[in-house]
Amino acid sequence: MPEESKPIASNPVSGQNVVNIPIGFNTQIVYTNGATINMTQADVQISFSVNGRPIIATAMPWPFAKNLQASLLKAISDYERKTNSIIPDINEIAEKLKMP
Repeated sequence: MPEESKPIASNPVSGQNVVNIPIGFNTQIVYTNGATINMTQADVQISFSVNGRPIIATAMPWPFAKNLQASLLKAISDYERKTNSIIPDINEIAEKLKMP
């Protein structure tokens, strides 16, 4: 059985503990720069991709998806407030990069 995750440091931006996630049999860490979301009455499915190529998919119940959304929004808000900067979303970046 994998070792229990324990806080190892404090994140200077969020002030929250950084968790040392043990890399074990079922742990995968992936980089992603895109996602597609599909929904059913019971679940939300997210397919993550790198440069348009799907690499991994996950499904989750609606309550978990809502909690994930709230956690992400709080983390982004904390980062923007503490760094005094606004992270542009992908649509804002695309608009700014449009050629005349």
